[in-house]
Amino acid sequence: MTHCTQLLGILPMSAKSGALGRAIIWLDGRADVQARRMMRKFLGARVFTSIVGAPMCGKDCIPKLLWLKDEDPDRYRTMDCFLDVNGYLIYRSTGNMVMEWSAASAVGMDLKTKQWMKGIARYVGLDTAKLRPWCGPPTRSGS
Repeated sequence: MTHCTQLLGILPMSAKSGALGRAIIWLDGRADVQARRMMRKFLGARVFTSIVGAPMCGKDCIPKLLWLKDEDPDRYRTMDCFLDVNGYLIYRSTGNMVMEWSAASAVGMDLKTKQWMKGIARYVGLDTAKLRPWCGPPTRSGS
């Protein structure tokens, strides 16, 4: 199943009840404080950009997750995982909570090794148990 969707939105999910409120869409920039704090952990925006290729901003997924953790801790604690828009459509179509790898790469999956960069997630303060299995575009994610 293939969907054409936007990138960089997140939707906190519960394995029992599904979506935990509304999605934080790609254009939502409320997590600028978390983005700046995260780049400081990597010696500032210039060093972060030289490693990653672009500075982090409040519209990126990892700062949004950190915002949830800081500003809506009950929802962060309750969520089993988060999905992007495509992952949510896969979930609604199949019942499986997975993240397609093009989106996963924007949230901390190393495209070379096809593994989550859990050390970085832990370093910035995210719970790695909330990272979903990924699937590639040609992978079947449902029956």
